[in-house]
Amino acid sequence: MRPMPFVVPPVRGAATSGTEGPGFTDMIGAISAANSARSPILVLASNKTIFAEDTEQGIQDQYQQPLTEGIKKYGKRLITPSRTWEYAGYAFRQLKGGVPKPVHIDFPAEIARARFDDATELEFFYDKTKYRTETKPHPDPKAIDQAVQMLRSAERPIIVSSNGVFYSKAWNALRRLAERAQIPVVESGAMKGQFPADHELSVDAAPMALMSAGRCLACWAVLHADAWGVRIWTGYALHSNRSGSRGYWS
Repeated sequence: MRPMPFVVPPVRGAATSGTEGPGFTDMIGAISAANSARSPILVLASNKTIFAEDTEQGIQDQYQQPLTEGIKKYGKRLITPSRTWEYAGYAFRQLKGGVPKPVHIDFPAEIARARFDDATELEFFYDKTKYRTETKPHPDPKAIDQAVQMLRSAERPIIVSSNGVFYSKAWNALRRLAERAQIPVVESGAMKGQFPADHELSVDAAPMALMSAGRCLACWAVLHADAWGVRIWTGYALHSNRSGSRGYWS
């Protein structure tokens, strides 16, 4: 089974599973696509037994974590059954926080077969109420003031909205900003529907909103043209194949 290259509304994340050997190698391309799409995919895969470590027992078995290096946000091969809850917490923390990307957890047979009678048999952080917080950081007030001044003086601002708006459930805030400031919005990335397509400020429905720059611009031009005085990136991954810069997250 292969993971989806990206998840679609109203899902905030998705999980996929596969077997060791060719089942897992078939998943590599989709995991890479999910990484590029900034999608929070939880990859749960079975693996060779801990007993079979450093052997060639099973011609199709292989180590998984090295194969997903560079195309995941976090990965772990579980080897201690009583710490499964702890690492599940780490995995979901990575899925729900920061830049969304795939998380890869693989389960040797000894982990999958483990059974427990109660929580006293578990180690570390099995109760999420004791270690997890939903509190979010806030931006620097001075930086907000600077951004407001830039918008007030801008002649042709535009908002480039992407996946982060969806994962943060910030579509209402995006709409309020666009309507109050009367700034057109163009969507980018896999998560469409952050901004109503039939809205008068939507580039999809009102391409004439872009004509103030002297020409109608497609997505490439929105990202690269100098015609726009101020471009507001929200929930957008600024990486080389789109903007010519390194992998930052706005």
